[in-house]
Amino acid sequence: MDHVEITLNYSPVEAEVAIGLLSQFEQILSMQQVNDHLLVYIQEDHFNSIKNDFKTLIDSFNWSSEEKIIPYKNWNEEWEKNFNPIAINDLCLVRADFHVPDYNYKHEIILNPKNAFGTGHHETTFIMMQSMPRLDWKNKRCLDFGTGTGILSIWSHILGCRDITAIDNTAESIENTKDNLAQNGIAEAYPLLLGSLEIVDNQSFDIILANINRNVLLEYADQLITKLTHKGHLLLSGILKEDERMIRAAYSHLLLMDVSFKGEWCLFHYLKP
Repeated sequence: MDHVEITLNYSPVEAEVAIGLLSQFEQILSMQQVNDHLLVYIQEDHFNSIKNDFKTLIDSFNWSSEEKIIPYKNWNEEWEKNFNPIAINDLCLVRADFHVPDYNYKHEIILNPKNAFGTGHHETTFIMMQSMPRLDWKNKRCLDFGTGTGILSIWSHILGCRDITAIDNTAESIENTKDNLAQNGIAEAYPLLLGSLEIVDNQSFDIILANINRNVLLEYADQLITKLTHKGHLLLSGILKEDERMIRAAYSHLLLMDVSFKGEWCLFHYLKP
């Protein structure tokens, strides 16, 4: 399947706004900020289904854009050009398999994102990974809701969790996660399920990770709260600062432990009393 690469041009101060607004389009596979523009990748047929709404949005901000078709076989070449290793808390290095290992870090995650979201570069993934070492993972059941590349599940495993369920609503993400598990020596370590929260009905979890977007977090708020065990922890990200009040209202039945920020994005850490 061919993809569309959209080059979006905006003023530097609008970068976070652009990423935040575009993240509401679930069809978008990846966004990469490069200098003064944003590269957006989406399957060609999916782009055609949202083209009018996409154009209306960018026109409302007077942003300009250029589109080009790239063959699916060249997808890896596109992200490899801009994918550099990234350090989390000086504790873990996230790198691709073509990068040289750096033994200054206690841990590493080898990641080949392909067309799934989650490399650690985006602020939402970074602050999730930054916050996760604060939790006790031993003998805990974890749900990775919207696993993307599997990066948060892999990090959970490294931190000591041995009971992880990862779900995503795209087959591409599930396949990508399988590949990344193998890269990190934990192939078939935990269930990878295609679907949404309904696929784990009647199950509860001690820790739930949900780095998705505001709309999904609001839609599934009640279900996420229900699936959390007593004294369970919920980490939410994919949320812009301007949406903080909406999230607080939706999850008001939980105890808010912390709110972390990076750029225009925030993470909520909740505890179920």
